[in-house]
Amino acid sequence: MFPKKIVPPINLLPFKKGGLAKNAAITVHITNLLQKQRFMIRLCKALMLYGAPTHRLEDYMKTTSQVLEIDGQFLYLPGCMIISFDTNSTTSDGAELQLVKCGQGVNLWKLHKVYKIYKAVIHDLISVDEANNEIDSILVEQNLYNKYLAVLFYGLASSMVTPFAFGGDWVNIPISFCIGICVGILQFL
Repeated sequence: MFPKKIVPPINLLPFKKGGLAKNAAITVHITNLLQKQRFMIRLCKALMLYGAPTHRLEDYMKTTSQVLEIDGQFLYLPGCMIISFDTNSTTSDGAELQLVKCGQGVNLWKLHKVYKIYKAVIHDLISVDEANNEIDSILVEQNLYNKYLAVLFYGLASSMVTPFAFGGDWVNIPISFCIGICVGILQFL
């Protein structure tokens, strides 16, 4: 009637606290230490540049360093990330400090692409060299929408939210459209 053997539950979230993150490592794509550090710096820059949640940046970097088997500490301050790589082979004192500073913005299309690369490296689907090349191509490619269309979207979003958020009438919608256009123009100056 009762099962004789009790099987412990399987941890389906291996990268959460208390999971298999300590045992996770790259086994298929092996690269050198400097390429791994370059990937982590580029990943950090791309995540900051395209609007990753700031409360998750340190966790992304810690998980990446654990999987890539790099000893590192990370400190996020608004607008910059301080990365300390603890290595005995690259410098004489055993620690290398990097400051990643870039302007923050929101570009959800590029953030999605960067996050897919992050997940592919974490799960060892692509090598660090390939990921470096893909992040470099994302950093230099054009935005999904051109500036003129984005300014138009600012105006449309401003005018569509007016009746619901502020109780505006039909008279207020064109005024809020013009204000949204002005905000969009100021965004791209």
